[in-house]
Amino acid sequence: MRQFLLNIAKRVLPDPFVDWYRRRRAMRRYLRDIGYELYDRQVRLDLEDLEGRIAARRHGFTEQLTKDILERTDLILQELDRRIQGVEARHGNELRRLREEVEALQDELSHLRNDAGAVEGVEGASANGAAATGRPATEATGAPATHG
Repeated sequence: MRQFLLNIAKRVLPDPFVDWYRRRRAMRRYLRDIGYELYDRQVRLDLEDLEGRIAARRHGFTEQLTKDILERTDLILQELDRRIQGVEARHGNELRRLREEVEALQDELSHLRNDAGAVEGVEGASANGAAATGRPATEATGAPATHG
């Protein structure tokens, strides 16, 4: 119904009047919205001033606030310390395992060297025995001859 009446008014009234009325309504909406925004800003500023005054009046309030902040910070630091210790423990276990693995490899290498030395000693003894018989060392040991 309202839209119907507005359409009739637009047809009957002159265009400059319709434009003037539209500008007037737009200005009213704009000023009303600015009023609300300024009011909200003022209320927020009043609340901040009020909080500041309460904090200034209540010395115990600031002490309690500081105490709470320090407790929270302490809890955070404890949690971080616990995490760091966990990481150190994991890395320490990995290092110990790697050290044990290196030691095992070194033991195995020394055993292989000892076995190789024993094999060379046997070959050397065979070569000495072959020299006594007059045959070459390769024939005495049964190993294929290498030419180098």
